[in-house]
Amino acid sequence: MAIGIMEVFLVKAKDLQNNDFLDAGSHPTWNQKFRLYVEFPGSGDNYKVILKLMDHDNFSSDDFIGQATIYVEDLLALGVENGTAELPLAKYRVVTADQSYYGEVQVRVTFTLMAQEEANDEEYGGWKERKDLYYIEPSFFFAPEFLKAIIKNTVECSRCATFEPTPSVFTFEMFNPQFCELMIAEIQNFKKWVEENNVQILRPNKVKKFGVVLDDFGLESMLEKIMDDCIRPVAKGLHVDDSIMTLDVCLGQQFSGGDLYFSGARCD
Repeated sequence: MAIGIMEVFLVKAKDLQNNDFLDAGSHPTWNQKFRLYVEFPGSGDNYKVILKLMDHDNFSSDDFIGQATIYVEDLLALGVENGTAELPLAKYRVVTADQSYYGEVQVRVTFTLMAQEEANDEEYGGWKERKDLYYIEPSFFFAPEFLKAIIKNTVECSRCATFEPTPSVFTFEMFNPQFCELMIAEIQNFKKWVEENNVQILRPNKVKKFGVVLDDFGLESMLEKIMDDCIRPVAKGLHVDDSIMTLDVCLGQQFSGGDLYFSGARCD
């Protein structure tokens, strides 16, 4: 397995649908570079970059404009063989939510293979101080009652592990305090690494200044496993219709606020 740096240069877009982009209309210009550490071959076979375009709104959730997909398997293979490879500036069609084509983005992508010494120094990303956070270990991650509900996987255990402060809203102790402290420290490591390396990262919709997306620093597979193996079994005993579930986990050091509101109901 080889490790390298993939740089995605997002230049501009044309003929996008239903957006304002700070008065840029349907033809915004970004000229931004995103720097990613990638492995090849990876754990899966979906070698692609997906650019999701969102319309920023100050007083409501951001709107999904569409997404463009760039397939990079040949780029990575050539880069591993030759040391560097490039997808020249090209236009990629934007697919909207209804699967129709509407507009295009212009993007250039490069890949540079890292020497083994550099890869070892970066530790597959450079920020990872606690690699045990990236692979799920239930007894270390979860609070005892939640872990019991997962293991027994019954409606009764799910109900015992949760509290329902208002209809259809459930609160429960999910993570061990030690896990939370280590996760916060790892996020701080990542943010420090981002600043030192001048890397652009994705921000959550409504937490533009301080939030981070955990997928950006290697936690995607761990989070998916938590959802599939841990949240879904517990949710079966709590959720009875086909609507979407939202899991909110509050992690932080010292802060005020952070209340959650569900259809106007405040849960203390």
